Amino acid sequence: MITTVGLLMLSVLASPASDLERLRLSGGAEPAQVVQALEAGLAELNAQTRPQRCMDAFLAGELYRRAAAASPDRGYDEKALERFRSMRVDYMDLATGVLGYIGEARVHMQNGDPAQALVVLAALTEARGDSKMKRLAQLESLGARLLIDPERAMKDAHALGVPAHGFLARAYAELGDRDKALELVRSETVVASVPKFQRLELIAGLDALSEDERFAWAQILAEVGRNEAALAVLDEDAPTQAARLYAALLQGAGRKAEAAKQWSRAIESGAGPEVMLAYASCLESLIVEDPGHTSSALEAYRRLIESEADDALRRAALRRWVHLSGAYGSLEILTTHEDLVSSDPYLRYARAATARDTIEPAERIAELYAVITETSDPLVRASAVLLLAQIETDPRDAMAVLTEHWDELMNQPLVAKPAQQQRVRLWIELGMVDRASEEMLRSPDTQRPQSLLLVGEALADRYADGIGGNAQQRVLSLASAAITAAPDDKPTALAAARLMLRVDARADAVKVLGPLDWAEAKRVLAEALRAMDRPQEGLDALVGDDTAQGALQRGLCRLALSQEDEALTEIRDARRASRAGSDFWWEATLALATAQLTMDDGPAAAEVLRVAEALYPVTGRPQLRTRLDVLKKEFEE
Repeated sequence: MITTVGLLMLSVLASPASDLERLRLSGGAEPAQVVQALEAGLAELNAQTRPQRCMDAFLAGELYRRAAAASPDRGYDEKALERFRSMRVDYMDLATGVLGYIGEARVHMQNGDPAQALVVLAALTEARGDSKMKRLAQLESLGARLLIDPERAMKDAHALGVPAHGFLARAYAELGDRDKALELVRSETVVASVPKFQRLELIAGLDALSEDERFAWAQILAEVGRNEAALAVLDEDAPTQAARLYAALLQGAGRKAEAAKQWSRAIESGAGPEVMLAYASCLESLIVEDPGHTSSALEAYRRLIESEADDALRRAALRRWVHLSGAYGSLEILTTHEDLVSSDPYLRYARAATARDTIEPAERIAELYAVITETSDPLVRASAVLLLAQIETDPRDAMAVLTEHWDELMNQPLVAKPAQQQRVRLWIELGMVDRASEEMLRSPDTQRPQSLLLVGEALADRYADGIGGNAQQRVLSLASAAITAAPDDKPTALAAARLMLRVDARADAVKVLGPLDWAEAKRVLAEALRAMDRPQEGLDALVGDDTAQGALQRGLCRLALSQEDEALTEIRDARRASRAGSDFWWEATLALATAQLTMDDGPAAAEVLRVAEALYPVTGRPQLRTRLDVLKKEFEE
């Protein structure tokens, strides 16, 4: 049969009970957490023999009692009392059955009724003889007696001797004898028999924690989630060991700048590489609030990378360095530390990503294939697949890579949409524009706006060439889907409107552009309105636009309104403000020639066209060449 002491030890050490005790000490237990811990403990109680069932009954009662301490308003104390009281009936023939008295007394103590606890325990403490159970009950009664009559508790504790020294220390503290309380609570007997939390709590209450005790007490408070209380125990000038805990608590409390100073102080005091890594991570966490910490974090990681720490820590620092620098930082650090890179697929992937100009494409491709084969990290694998598809020289090979690993790519949110966009590019490059548009329109809500617009551009090219059947309608659908995918993104809306204009869907473009309070959008709106024979509305849209681009659009609107002189002034101003040979200069030059032809100023138009044609071989583009030829033909007619 299990001994009483063994039973008590089991009740204390049972992990679900420990979980409930932690929840109680944390002071902020959620009901769901308590239920989960309680149910986990009760599920373990599946006894076979009668003594085992007795033990399980006591443990179940203890679980309910601790659940009541962590979550007082859910009736767990009544369930605990029910379990403990039933033990005295169900197991009266077992020595351990009388533990129900002790359990019931603990519930009354926990509920703030020490007098009732003493009444319950009297059945054991007043029994004849000197049994182990009586001694145990006397020890339990000391806690209740201490709350009612500290002097009587002290006498009883003296009578019980060494096992009661923990209670005796509390009694001295209650009676104001601080020195004797501290002497006892730090004695070997109390250290060996009283839980560390209870001892340190008493010393802290007496405001007598030594440096080591202060650190240990802060650790216990931190372990149960009482971070603010732990911070209050420590101070900025704590020894190195405590400084590490202080820094961790500050960081956990969101006081990252203060934490960084403490990590730095710990490093200066000779702390190990783990603290260097924590310091660098703390600096990295500050970047969200202040990007100026980026260089400091990178330098801290670099110091650890180049230190004599073990490879695991140095490799972790290098991974963070690469992540923080966006995997597009200096390649030098990756080539210098081949010993760290060679055994880490993520770092090998990063090297392939950064080696655009220093490693041959075939070597990069081979490295990526190796990473895909060897890594077990799904995100690293998917990232390597995507990069491989982006740098493969043959689009058919790139498409084959994407197809083979498509499900893996779609399961990684950080990679899925870039992979979709790359597939769209490859479809277009392979001449599969119809396939691309079908895929985009089948599930537009899963696509990136850039992907939708990319296919729209390809279809617009076909529309311009007079092929593609319903290309206009598909372009409109893709442009609308892009706007829906990014409803608050002005550049996406503007790009979609430009796409609509390319397929002559001017009314649709005007609907998109109208609400955009943005100078560039207003210029495109003016261009669309002018093309719809609504130049005055276009001119109104340009009010307040003092840019050269605005002047050019105003000039074209005025030209459409037969305000030739004003139009010529606006267009000339725009042309003078542009760099000769630039795309905008070409736009303004062709507009100037158009205005002069409209005003029947042939010689001036001829001179502008002569200069433009002379510059075309150096600066021109095919679409500008076409417009130049049209103007020349008009001039000749």
